[in-house]
Amino acid sequence: NLGFSGGGDTGVFDLSIGYLKGDGITIYTGYDRFTSKLNASLKLYDNFTVNGRVLFSKATNKQVVANSVVFNRYLGNSPTTKLYLEDGTLAPGQNNINGNPLYQMGKVKGENENDKLQMGFDGNLKITDDLSFTPSLLMYNENDNGNTFQQAFLSGSNGLVDNTRPATRFSNQLSQMQYEGVFSYVKSLENIGDFDAKLGASKFDKTVKTFNASGKGSPSDLAQTLDSSPIPVSVFSNNTRLVLNSVFGRVNYDYKNRYFATASFRYDGSSSLGPENKYGFFPGISAGWNAHEEKFWTAMPKVVSSLKLRGSYGVNGNLGTLGDFQAGGLYSGTTNGIANSYNGQSAIVNSQIANPSLTWEESETLNGGFDLGFNDNKIRIIGDFYNKLTSNLLTNLTLPSNSGFSTVLTNLGGLRSKGYELELNANIYNRNDLKINLDRVSHMITSMW
Repeated sequence: NLGFSGGGDTGVFDLSIGYLKGDGITIYTGYDRFTSKLNASLKLYDNFTVNGRVLFSKATNKQVVANSVVFNRYLGNSPTTKLYLEDGTLAPGQNNINGNPLYQMGKVKGENENDKLQMGFDGNLKITDDLSFTPSLLMYNENDNGNTFQQAFLSGSNGLVDNTRPATRFSNQLSQMQYEGVFSYVKSLENIGDFDAKLGASKFDKTVKTFNASGKGSPSDLAQTLDSSPIPVSVFSNNTRLVLNSVFGRVNYDYKNRYFATASFRYDGSSSLGPENKYGFFPGISAGWNAHEEKFWTAMPKVVSSLKLRGSYGVNGNLGTLGDFQAGGLYSGTTNGIANSYNGQSAIVNSQIANPSLTWEESETLNGGFDLGFNDNKIRIIGDFYNKLTSNLLTNLTLPSNSGFSTVLTNLGGLRSKGYELELNANIYNRNDLKINLDRVSHMITSMW
């Protein structure tokens, strides 16, 4: 590992590079990894600073057979199994499942590669003393590639040679980009209070591309690529994309540490939802009151040190484990791994019914509570009450068998959860804390469709 750092009045940087090479747990395996990291900050103007970071790693390993498989081969052998034949060559063992791992591992060739690149840039532009703008860009790319090849091998001690020579190749590509821009405003007015506001927008874009294929029948142990395998076994590829767009904002208000208020909103859109309901609006509001900051609190008994009342209401959107294309109709060229055909020709079938009305699952939460302190807050009682209603639950609805589909994903029903929590905290001897909780929660299904 090597590290370099430096800088001056207008900028600083920190660079590190590293290399790791190690032997694997089993024979014929190993690991190589190169890593690099760069962090830098540059002050372009008195009111504008940019920051950047780059991380890159490249790893290669030859672990094409799992360690568990290798050791199971050894454990499955009889204690009298030969390790070497009479001529000094490695004995194959019973077969390639319960065989001699020294022999079988030498017949499997392959390599896995993993490349990761992450780049991030952000800045801070001071527009005025109270207003600033923070843009940011984050990019992430990961590529996984690998191949395996099984050379011809002796299958058992009867001298039979297995020369099917199966070969595989896979490639997985993940690409993510996120853009964000946020305006921040901070203002303090002596007789009015302190304000803190943010307004921003963001976009998240993720693409996944997957490919794998296998074949067999290579004419030679030296021809180890798929183009040398004339007999196709399987081919699979898949491309997916997810886009999330958001506009968000928040305003905080504080009046002399006595009154508090917050209002926020999000307007989110997802490409995984139906075209009719891609966007959802999710507001929130909260308020708090420190009663012990009022003038009348001086008339309270000294044993009662503080009292804070608080309440909030908000709506959250949720997509759970919704897939990228679950709202749309899907078609497939295979069924249970077998190619679809019609009248002797290749065909595709409708594998998923569309639901263009699919929308956000929403949770409305009403919350209220208090914090009560005694004896300089050495003893505190904290109470909370909440009432949460989740509607438009994302649920698979069972369809009649004559529809040709087993289920369809839809927004079905609602669920209400409400309860209270009461907590007692006490500081005893300034060493140990005593904590007692009392909770009561209830759930209710509010609607079914």
